[in-house]
Amino acid sequence: EEIFDLSDELKASLGRMPPLVRAKVCKGLLRGKQGERLLLKDAQELRSFLGFACVECGDFAEAWEAWAKAARSTAEHCPPFDEGLCTFLLHAAFSAAAMGAQHPAQRQLEMALTVHRVAFGVASV
Repeated sequence: EEIFDLSDELKASLGRMPPLVRAKVCKGLLRGKQGERLLLKDAQELRSFLGFACVECGDFAEAWEAWAKAARSTAEHCPPFDEGLCTFLLHAAFSAAAMGAQHPAQRQLEMALTVHRVAFGVASV
């Protein structure tokens, strides 16, 4: 089994692509090829590229899906209270709010705040 390499060159190319093209490429890379394995860190980066591309295209439902999947993956595979979890939850909340889903947006924002408080502490709110 080969490991797919999300190189700096490929990341730079993704950043230069129009958002719709970038979203399609990211989806294809996330699906992967048979016999290739994608490292978690690379999958999370691709989900981030995908989430931002979808936001740029105004497809907030698809962006929410990318951010929510990144948050789930972080919760399942990373140490508790990994800083990425807070980031992905916050972006998911913004995407949910942008598509008018206030309850999920509020829930994800509350989860992001809770994770941040536990992970980093809080002086006052």
